Amino acid sequence: MTGAKTGGTRPPQQSRIPAGPPSKRGPDSFHLRFAERKETLKNFYQVLHQAVESGNNDHLQAALYGILEVIKTDPLADYDKFVQAYQDPNIQLEI
Repeated sequence: MTGAKTGGTRPPQQSRIPAGPPSKRGPDSFHLRFAERKETLKNFYQVLHQAVESGNNDHLQAALYGILEVIKTDPLADYDKFVQAYQDPNIQLEI
């Protein structure tokens, strides 16, 4: 992005969804949220399998803790707030 100013307030990987009708505002957050959870769980399960194979109890505990934290977290806990903000054409969302 040439000429874009971040002002040091946002990490470079963060992007903005412009205000406007939902059909023109960017990717579907619902699918992204679950895809992120899926990838995180996949990685934890890989660590878990490697820990079992190698007998590494520290990695085993860390993987199990990570898996439990992901599944304890409700992915839709703040979804109503997101939908309201997403439908408001005056709000710019950051992802």
